[in-house]
Amino acid sequence: MSAAINLRNTQRLLKAPTEFWQINVNYDELITRNIINLCPGGVAIKTPQRVKFERGQWLHLQIWLSPEKHFECEAKVVWVLEQSYGLQFFKIPMAFDAFIMRAIHESQTQLNRESLDREFKFPATLIRESQKRLEKNAILSSTLTLAVVAVMTFAIIFAAFAHQHNNPEKSLAYIFSQAFAKKLAK
Repeated sequence: MSAAINLRNTQRLLKAPTEFWQINVNYDELITRNIINLCPGGVAIKTPQRVKFERGQWLHLQIWLSPEKHFECEAKVVWVLEQSYGLQFFKIPMAFDAFIMRAIHESQTQLNRESLDREFKFPATLIRESQKRLEKNAILSSTLTLAVVAVMTFAIIFAAFAHQHNNPEKSLAYIFSQAFAKKLAK
């Protein structure tokens, strides 16, 4: 029981749909699509209904990780859950142990990169959105300032026109023409 618990603490390599993994159990049962995960200590598989293994049962495995890479080893069934089984390897060749560890490391590195990409894209997106808001606010503020200046200019022009129309003798044009007429009269 403790071996199964220790195995649960190891990192696993999940089977991708494109990977060529096959397991031949006891020179009889070929398992291809139902390999759940793989780690240096064992493999988790799912079998058809007709295949039954018992906890503690010893199996002979032929495992293909690629068309060129395969190995044989003995395995013990350490857990059973409906038609899923956890198989613990015994006497796995070192080259395949290293191959599995490298594949797990590469997979974990890729997951870490994807996680970091998500984390760093989020603040960058916030910064871009903040910059866009600042740009919109600056444009809105400039437009509002121009509108206020235009309204004030119109109000001054209108006030001057209204003043000249209502009080022609006090308008600048009238005062200027009177002063000019006095200069000419001298």
